[in-house]
Amino acid sequence: MNAHLTIRRFSDSEVMSREAARYVADVLVSAVQRQGYATLVFSGGSTPRRLYELLAAGQYAAAVPWPVVCVFWGDERCVPSEHSESNYKMAFDALLSNVPVLQGNIHRIQTELGWQESARAYEDELRAFWENHGKDADCEAELFDMVLLGIGADGHTASLFPGSPSLDEDDCWVAAVEAPIGIGSRKRITLTLPLLNKARHVLFLVGGEDKKNIVDTIEKDGDVAAEHYPAARIHASERLMVFVNE
Repeated sequence: MNAHLTIRRFSDSEVMSREAARYVADVLVSAVQRQGYATLVFSGGSTPRRLYELLAAGQYAAAVPWPVVCVFWGDERCVPSEHSESNYKMAFDALLSNVPVLQGNIHRIQTELGWQESARAYEDELRAFWENHGKDADCEAELFDMVLLGIGADGHTASLFPGSPSLDEDDCWVAAVEAPIGIGSRKRITLTLPLLNKARHVLFLVGGEDKKNIVDTIEKDGDVAAEHYPAARIHASERLMVFVNE
């Protein structure tokens, strides 16, 4: 994590989600004003569900120009898209099915292609997207406008787990990885650090007492934290926010 890091602590998960919705909406609107479209990367897990519901309703549904928002996923479990553990399904049910996002702007990880093949196909899709938008994706310092992430009890983020060889990836943007034993669906597809770190804004939503010590370590000494926790290796060019529900 970098000098743009800001950590905000909340005692109420609803307040945290509402602040997150305001922040995400502001970033998306600003991006559309600047370049004509916005890019948003979804996180999995249960913590962001309330954020997605808020973005789909009321002032945020009206304020965000959803037809020009392009959405992606930071990681996915290798399960069918209608499976209860699918990150795509969670975001679709809570948000995308309730706002006018264009079908062509929904870039999901196609798990039906198979574990390894879906990773290769997603990398091809991402590179084609940026080429179509006139950007040299390998050279650009910023690609995504907003990346949403979480932190696991072991310090993982997306599906980048401590000790995973994918943490040392320099070139590939998408990797087929295995989660440690005991962490739900083990076969995963994840964006890697070379792509996740091409973001203007990153927002971590963190819930649970077991993750508070990780955030404390990141706040005290980011270099030490980066040796142990993949989440501490995430950077943003403009703003890196960590919202913690304590």
